[in-house]
Amino acid sequence: MKPDQNFLFNRMNPPPNLKSRPDLQVLLDKYPQIPCEEEFIKTCLKQSIPQVFSVIAISVDHFILKKADKKNLALLIEIAKIIDLACRKKKKYPLRGIWGLLSPDIFGCYFPERPLDISLQTGNLIRQKLTEKQSDISVTIGAASYPMQNFKPPAIFKNAMKALEHTFFSGSSTTQVCNEVSLNISGDQLYDAGNFSAAIQEFKAALEIAPDNLNIKNSLGVCYGVSADYERALEIFASILTKNPDESMALYNTGLVHLLLQRQQRALEYFLKAEHISDDIFEIIYQIGRLYLKWGPYEQAGPYLEKAVHLNPNCGAAFRWWGEFLVLEGKNKNAVKAYKQAIHLSPFDAEAISALGHLFNIMDEGSEIAALLCRHSVEIDPDKGLFRYRLAECYLKENRMGAALKEFTRAHQSGYACADRIEMIQGRKAS
Repeated sequence: MKPDQNFLFNRMNPPPNLKSRPDLQVLLDKYPQIPCEEEFIKTCLKQSIPQVFSVIAISVDHFILKKADKKNLALLIEIAKIIDLACRKKKKYPLRGIWGLLSPDIFGCYFPERPLDISLQTGNLIRQKLTEKQSDISVTIGAASYPMQNFKPPAIFKNAMKALEHTFFSGSSTTQVCNEVSLNISGDQLYDAGNFSAAIQEFKAALEIAPDNLNIKNSLGVCYGVSADYERALEIFASILTKNPDESMALYNTGLVHLLLQRQQRALEYFLKAEHISDDIFEIIYQIGRLYLKWGPYEQAGPYLEKAVHLNPNCGAAFRWWGEFLVLEGKNKNAVKAYKQAIHLSPFDAEAISALGHLFNIMDEGSEIAALLCRHSVEIDPDKGLFRYRLAECYLKENRMGAALKEFTRAHQSGYACADRIEMIQGRKAS
C-alpha cells in the first residue's frame, strides 16, 4: 500500500521462527495410513459430531532431522507411539482420541465428548513422556474446543493451530488455548496476506471474546478502511474514541478515512489531534506535512516534512514531498538532493523522477540527463499529462520542435492544459 494511505494498527507479528521441527513426511513414507491435514479432520468428524470435543496441536521443537536415517526415523516412531498410546486411553491417560497430522510438521489429537481441561492434561502427559525420551527437544501445545462462538467443527482444528502460532510469543514448551489474542494474530496474518474479508471475520470473532479490546477493534476498522468500506470504518474508530478520546491511532485512522473521502479539512483536524497526543509517529507527521503542502498554507508543511524524513529515512515518498517543499522555497540544490534520495529509495517513483528531470532542466544542469529522466517518468506512467509536459519542455530547450509538439499534444490530451505551447510551436513552424 502507498505510504499516503497507510493505516495505523498494532500488528501482533510473531518473532522469526527459530524453532526447528521435524519433517513428518519421513513418518508418512513409513506409515502412509496416518491421516494428514484435511484427511485427518474428515476422519475425526466422519461420525456424528459430538456436542463437545477438543483438539490439541503438538509441535516437537528443537528437533534436527537432516536425513531419514534409522536413528532419526526410530525417534519419530517413538514420538508417534507415545501420542498413539495417549489416544488409546491407557491407565495414565484420561482420554481416548484420534491422532494424525494437522500439517507436515504438527501432530494433532482429537478428543470427542471431552472438555478442554482434560485434553490439556493429556497434552501435558504427552509432553512429559516425550521429554523423558529425549531431553533436547521441547514440546509446545496449542488447544481449542467445541463449541466456540460461531466456529464450525472443522474450524476448531484450525483454531488449535492458531493457538500454537500464539505460543511463539510465550516460547517453547508452553501451552496456549485459543483465545482473542490467537485470533488477533491470525487476523494480522490474513491482513498481511491481503485477505481482508477473512481478517474481518477473525477480528470480529476476537471481539466476541473481548468486546472492549480497543486494539482489536482498531484492526477491524483498518480492515474496513483498506476494503473501502469507509462508513463502517468511521463507525468503528468513533466507537474507540468514545471509550478513549486520546487514542492516537484511532484519531489518525479517522483522519485518513476522511482524506480518502476527499475531506481534507476534516482529515487535517484529526491528524493534528493525533499529533497533540503522539508527535513522534511518522505517519501522523507525514500526512500533516502533505496536507499543508497541497492545500496550504504551504509554509507550515516544512517543519513536518523535514521531521518526517528524519522519523523514517527509508520512505522515498517523504523525501519526494520534502523536495517539492524545497522547490517552493527556492532551495533547488537541496531539492535535488531530496529527489535523488527519493529515487534511491523508490527507483520507480515516476513523480520524483519527473520532478528531478524538470529541476535539472530549469537549472540548466544538463539537458540530456533532464530529458532522460523525464522520458523515464513517461515510460513508467504514460498517462500523466504533467510528465509529458515536462518532457516536452526538455525537447523545446534542445530545439527539437517536432518531439516537443508531439509531447505537448499528448500532455494536452491527457488533461494538462498547454494549448499556448502547442500554438507557439505551430506558429514557429508556419513562419
